[in-house]
Amino acid sequence: MANLSDQHLPLLAMVCLERLDADSSLRTHCMLDELLHGYAASYGLAVDEETRQNVLQICEQRFGSTFISLNTSCPTSQSKVEQSVVAVCSALAPVSPTASQLQRHIEPLLAISIEHLRPETRQALANDALSTHAYPNEYGGFIYVGMSTPKEPELAAIFEAVRCIDVVWIKFDVDAEVVEGFPTFDL
Repeated sequence: MANLSDQHLPLLAMVCLERLDADSSLRTHCMLDELLHGYAASYGLAVDEETRQNVLQICEQRFGSTFISLNTSCPTSQSKVEQSVVAVCSALAPVSPTASQLQRHIEPLLAISIEHLRPETRQALANDALSTHAYPNEYGGFIYVGMSTPKEPELAAIFEAVRCIDVVWIKFDVDAEVVEGFPTFDL
């Protein structure tokens, strides 16, 4: 069997991550190994140690304390009951994330004045009826800057400008500052 190439690692990691994401009972070192080897075999490939360690690290980062990582290889003679006991005990152990683990989950937010939204867009935000994901509040709201382009023209222009600095959320607020360069509309 051939070893996994770098081009297959993202696909294999994604398939395993999606499976573990969908079923938290699979979030163990042993199940990850089983899934990795099973998916690799379906492509006629073998999982090398470097690939296994990379996917393991991704799982530890993504799932944090809900992923049970054992530092030993998974003994095949261990019964499912013994594996479940180990998994439950490991899950109950108090685990606090480190600062670097938390930093991986930061989503940059830009706070700007709601004056940058046209009155009809402000109303759509308040009614939770924008063409993009939004979370209205009494002062404006939070809008997710996804990959799609909103139908509201001023939002589309703002999204285009902020994507180059990796902004994930925009907080439109009556108390936030007006940004020079973006048009404003009367409140």
